[in-house]
Amino acid sequence: IGVTGVQTCALPISALTDYLKIRKKELNQGFSEDAELLISFHQLYERVLTWEDFTAKYPDFFNIREAQFYYASYLSTLITGMDNSQPFYTETGKLLPELRKLYLKITKRDDSRKSTNVIKDYYELLRVSDFSMPADLDQFLKDNELYSMNGVEPDTR
Repeated sequence: IGVTGVQTCALPISALTDYLKIRKKELNQGFSEDAELLISFHQLYERVLTWEDFTAKYPDFFNIREAQFYYASYLSTLITGMDNSQPFYTETGKLLPELRKLYLKITKRDDSRKSTNVIKDYYELLRVSDFSMPADLDQFLKDNELYSMNGVEPDTR
């Protein structure tokens, strides 16, 4: 409690500053329009890392749930795509080469990030299913506290 008798906030100003910088950049870049990604899958992965780092650095942030929401939304999108940005070819059902290359790169990372482990596990599911959509994707998403972004119209900005 401060001199005025008002509860003071122990949150470092850097947490709010970092949060606002991240959101400003994301809003300027955009995310989706008409259920189609406006950014590359690689940029999407960078957002996953950004929010994962933020939540690790500021676990007591006053709006941590929103930061966790962005992390989960971006990671979910990286796995399931969106209605108009599908991760699999419609004709063949095979994973897009861009995503296969990105996932493989992530699997080679030597870190203890949750997102790295999720992608490693997902890559293994894909490998076993010959890089087609895994039959048990819904269970995988549920087990990792993620969700399908198909049929979801996220904020455009």
